[in-house]
Amino acid sequence: SSAASDVYKRQLWEDSQTKPLAPLRPVLPNLRRQLSDPAKYGFGAGMRLVAFPLVNADGYEYSRTTYRYQRGNRNTKDAEEKGCSKGSTGWPGVDLNRNFDGFGSWGQTGVSWDACSSQQAFPGGGAFSERESAGLRDWLAGRKNDGVALVAGVDQHTYGGDVFHGPGGAGAPG
Repeated sequence: SSAASDVYKRQLWEDSQTKPLAPLRPVLPNLRRQLSDPAKYGFGAGMRLVAFPLVNADGYEYSRTTYRYQRGNRNTKDAEEKGCSKGSTGWPGVDLNRNFDGFGSWGQTGVSWDACSSQQAFPGGGAFSERESAGLRDWLAGRKNDGVALVAGVDQHTYGGDVFHGPGGAGAPG
């Protein structure tokens, strides 16, 4: 167990990893507000905010230089093997939101099994098949193994600046 894990037994993690269009910037003011008044939002001493501002670096770079509306990473192996036409925007890659295995539901809803689809909803070859989603999964599992309680997680993948949360959540950003 590392010294950091011994000090910070409660962590909030934030990532902006799946959609290259989604900068971390819109969520930071809400997080700052929550952490500046810990008692109001239920955070106490020893809380640590861990942020991954950009996990999908290759998708982000592609969206910045080639195709502004790129959603996935740049793993185009499946599209290339299928013989997809590259087109003016290139191959779509894997949609990292759909590469996670939430409660054993990988690939069940909202996906396109066509790696060539312009919907950019291809979930990859299997749950956590992409290095970006596998890396985040491994980091989260490591914190749990260190005895760290991950009290909240935010996956920022919108550029509208809105924060959505499940029903019944206490201490919603205000």
